[in-house]
Amino acid sequence: MKIVKVQFLGREYEIRCEDHEESKIINLQERLNNRVKHLSNLKNNFNDTHKLLLASLYLEDQVDELINKQNKLINI
Repeated sequence: MKIVKVQFLGREYEIRCEDHEESKIINLQERLNNRVKHLSNLKNNFNDTHKLLLASLYLEDQVDELINKQNKLINI
């Protein structure tokens, strides 16, 4: 197991992962940071929790859309 240090909303966090997952974790962290920063530019008065909630809701919506598309393809 490896511990990867990532930056998120100005804070550093340690995430435990398999050795081969380090670059994936870093990539995901960068993408999430970018998404939250984009949402922050839209609404500057949100606190970090609110920003993270908006990003999470957006991502959950994307998951739902992918599942629906997959189900349609399976049922064709």
